[in-house]
Amino acid sequence: MSEPTRDPIEALTNFGTGGVPVNPLDPAAVRRLGDQRRRRQNTMYGVIAAVVVAAAVIPTALIATKDDGKAAPPTGEVTPTPTPSPTPSTTIVAFPNGGVAIKAPEDTAKLVGTSDDFKTFIKGVWQKDFDSGCKTAEIDVMKYSSAGLGWGGVGGCGGYQAIWALKDGTWREALYTQDEWVCADLERYDVPDGFAGDCYTPAPAPAVVTFPGNGQGVHKESDAALLQGTTDDFKEFIIAEVARLHADAEKTAATDPGACADANNAAVYVSKFAQAGYAVGSVFLCPTGYAAIWKKVDGTWKEVVTTQEQFTCADLDRYDIPHSFIEGDCFDASKQFGPTWAFAFKIGQTTEQVRGVGGTITGDPEGDCATVTKPNVVGSDNDPLKEVAMTRGKVIAIFANDGFYTPEGIGIGSTEDDVKAAYPNGHRDGVDGYWHVPISTGSEYEIGIGQDKKVSELLIQTTGSQRCYG
Repeated sequence: MSEPTRDPIEALTNFGTGGVPVNPLDPAAVRRLGDQRRRRQNTMYGVIAAVVVAAAVIPTALIATKDDGKAAPPTGEVTPTPTPSPTPSTTIVAFPNGGVAIKAPEDTAKLVGTSDDFKTFIKGVWQKDFDSGCKTAEIDVMKYSSAGLGWGGVGGCGGYQAIWALKDGTWREALYTQDEWVCADLERYDVPDGFAGDCYTPAPAPAVVTFPGNGQGVHKESDAALLQGTTDDFKEFIIAEVARLHADAEKTAATDPGACADANNAAVYVSKFAQAGYAVGSVFLCPTGYAAIWKKVDGTWKEVVTTQEQFTCADLDRYDIPHSFIEGDCFDASKQFGPTWAFAFKIGQTTEQVRGVGGTITGDPEGDCATVTKPNVVGSDNDPLKEVAMTRGKVIAIFANDGFYTPEGIGIGSTEDDVKAAYPNGHRDGVDGYWHVPISTGSEYEIGIGQDKKVSELLIQTTGSQRCYG
């Protein structure tokens, strides 16, 4: 008795179940199976056709056989197709209830199902945080993938969530945030959907990002995650700058402990960042600091301008940075004093030259000491110049008023440290107590520093012999 005819789709549905029906396939699956049936039928037709062709070829093969009955050698060799190795499956280990808390090196033994090198890496992350001064350091491991990924939190002394990745045989902290993950970041490290929670696609970053107060401080590598709205390469640059500052501070602390009690206080504060490729902020060394402008030059971020006073407008112009980008006014070139010229006057000018630029000479210009006036330039406390002096027919001294500065930013009120930093090639005269800075042959800056360690007088003076001023 023949078996009853069964629907092929029903047979496939029940295959391997001992005849017990399983869930029916959806219509799309049925269509796919129908397509497979048609493909198999077409294949069978192809096989039948191949057999017919083979039958037609057999006589030709027999004719090619030698008299001894042996077949002629084959004209080519058949290379066997290797069986592909199965792709190893990825194992994901999830640790519930907030993850495995690593509060001591031995706690890494609790990371059951993870690799030994991952456990060693997590132990190192904990140890680094602990050694940096966080005695309550804690690493919470929430998920692990044998594909070379881990997700968890770094805490104990402030915290953030992190994704760890195995790259080129080495585990490292690939991503960190105190916010929700950015989807593009996860995609960059091939983090599967849902592995580390939800992610979002942020709106395009604003052209300029401003950080309030004194700016966003970056004291250690993980703080760079707080520079929201800046670029990854800028964050990496700031991280490298902080590492350099710490190294310099440690050297200072080693030679002069009183000057730098805690090298970890060295930090960078970012006040404003522009997507166009420049930023402004401040750098705290140990124990001093300065304001800085950073710019991306030829694809690399660099510290291009530093000052302990106002930024000069000329510096901003040189690096194509809008004046409005800097908080407060930049130091206008019209307020520049020296090094060679000062508001049309110059050391060594003759009587004719002084009058030619609008100066009026009071006293005997050929005598020991005469003075020069010029409307809105010299002669009033509100003018750029306090005084222009002449001896024997030549200008020998030009004094600056308050509010005017050398190109290096030195003016009335600058500190002694500022002066020495701006002019390390200068020297203090033991006779007059001024800081003397060579400008060119025959002239120099003379910077008077009061008992309060601040500049009280600034002038350009001849270095030759004259009897008006010392």
